[in-house]
Amino acid sequence: MIGSCLTGEAAAADKAPGGRDFGLYAGMAGEGSLTDGVLRRQEDIVIELLKDFPDNVTAYACHERLTKADYETVLRDIEDKLTRHEKLRMYCEVSPDYVGADPDAIWEDWKVSFSTWFHWQRGVIVTDVQWMIWATKFFGLLIPGEWRVFPMGEASKAREWIVEAQ
Repeated sequence: MIGSCLTGEAAAADKAPGGRDFGLYAGMAGEGSLTDGVLRRQEDIVIELLKDFPDNVTAYACHERLTKADYETVLRDIEDKLTRHEKLRMYCEVSPDYVGADPDAIWEDWKVSFSTWFHWQRGVIVTDVQWMIWATKFFGLLIPGEWRVFPMGEASKAREWIVEAQ
């Protein structure tokens, strides 16, 4: 359940709902690149790697529907951070347009969850998506570490909590 906050589906505009610019570029279908902490692809921005967090925090903003290819961005980030830290923290903002994950992405998520099971110190999901709130509360009881949910209006409190010393 580590990456179940992530998603991806085709969109026609360069901006997400609310006018947020994710820096989409015009390229061939299926192309994608990770630059400046943002996954860019013609279809849509699915996972935005967030900046301004300590190195032991994996931080993402998630949109629409997660595919296996999208999830690989998360996996690379987690694997990279685990080379420098025994314990990680996760901060994940789940946008209102999040609808879930493809079966292949769910399978990848579970494989990563089990392989990193004891490497999570704490995590937070920031969302107003009701089913994600319930899922996080349920799975948070099963995954080692401390897990919390904050509403989008309290994102700054969630950021403070994820970085505070234990």
